[in-house]
Amino acid sequence: MQPVRSAHRRVDTFLGMLIGTSVLIGLVSSVAIAAPPKTTKPAAATAASASSATKPEIARTQTAWHASLLKLQRPVPGCYTSAFPRVEWKAVECGEAPKYPMPPAHGNA
Repeated sequence: MQPVRSAHRRVDTFLGMLIGTSVLIGLVSSVAIAAPPKTTKPAAATAASASSATKPEIARTQTAWHASLLKLQRPVPGCYTSAFPRVEWKAVECGEAPKYPMPPAHGNA
């Protein structure tokens, strides 16, 4: 009966470590999600976006929005984003590009 007890003990030890690790990963991920995101705007970009922040144009269709964004004067060099329907550039923190290729999706996404 000794081998059966040692096998049960090993299984119990393994399950205890597995549960403990799962709890630890859950705690770490919840802390990472709860942390506020870092966003810093470049000083020169705030002046460029301040003029457009007064009253941005609102586009009626995505095609019109895209065409309007192309006509906007380019802000100072940096990283920017925009969201439909507002026709404006908002400065965002630049990040490092991924080390693997990311081709566009095919089909209806």
